[in-house]
Amino acid sequence: MRDFFSSLVERFQEADRQQRLYVLLAVVVAIVGLRYGVSWLFEYRDQVKADIRLSAQRLAGARKLVEREGEAQEHLSRVRARYGKELRRLVPGDTPMLAAAGLQD
Repeated sequence: MRDFFSSLVERFQEADRQQRLYVLLAVVVAIVGLRYGVSWLFEYRDQVKADIRLSAQRLAGARKLVEREGEAQEHLSRVRARYGKELRRLVPGDTPMLAAAGLQD
């Protein structure tokens, strides 16, 4: 490995000015590309994790709602029964004409 780097340094020193500039430009572009490419990858990974957490929370909430289905059905039946009682008390009569006569009294 040491020989490899020493041979690269020798080749760099033997190259003319334009070739050195090209090599330095390539190194700078590679550094910038890696810096922003890797940070983009980490940001994307964090976004995916946040989406997964949000989906898990939504699924947990949906699971709780499904578990409470029986309770909701009982509550709905009680509300419907109360509604029927109040409707008969407020609007007496089977037909609209009888209901209007009952309301006039």
